[in-house]
Amino acid sequence: MQSIKNFLGDNVLVIGENSGLHIVLEVKNGMGEEQLIIKALQVGVKVYPLSAYYYHSKGALVLGSYSVLAAYPNPKLKQEFSY
Repeated sequence: MQSIKNFLGDNVLVIGENSGLHIVLEVKNGMGEEQLIIKALQVGVKVYPLSAYYYHSKGALVLGSYSVLAAYPNPKLKQEFSY
């Protein structure tokens, strides 16, 4: 969790950090889920759209513990998800 906060800071809202193996990451850069998934894949991180689980989702991703570990430390991640 600290890595996400260090790399992405106020560009994201982490939801459910104490809930288990997955977290929801609400990205605050105006991109839709599809764009975010593509950007994440470009830097080697597999994420899933929250809309697959929650109909009203916009710009939020589901990350598993493996997704977070795969991204660390990847300086491109901050660049891709920042304004």
